[in-house]
Amino acid sequence: HPGQRHLVVTAEPVALGGRQGLKISWRDRGPGFTAEALQRAFEPFFTTKHENVGLGLTVCYKLVHEHGGEIEIDSQPQHGTAVHVTLPMATT
Repeated sequence: HPGQRHLVVTAEPVALGGRQGLKISWRDRGPGFTAEALQRAFEPFFTTKHENVGLGLTVCYKLVHEHGGEIEIDSQPQHGTAVHVTLPMATT
């Protein structure tokens, strides 16, 4: 249906730089990113929306990397987007 959103969230254990990590992925069936937007997605103040400031993904990138993790985006126009965040597991 038009306007209806579909989001799939998954989590799986993975290796992250010689440590145990957890990869959490969010996938939608939305409009996706263009090649240019995907290349610039983590740049401060870059946005494709008129009502946004363009800091959300920049802040996410910084937080994930400050915690020893990785973030990546897979996207194709008209086929949706997947955001993958991998963080190290805490050692006890």
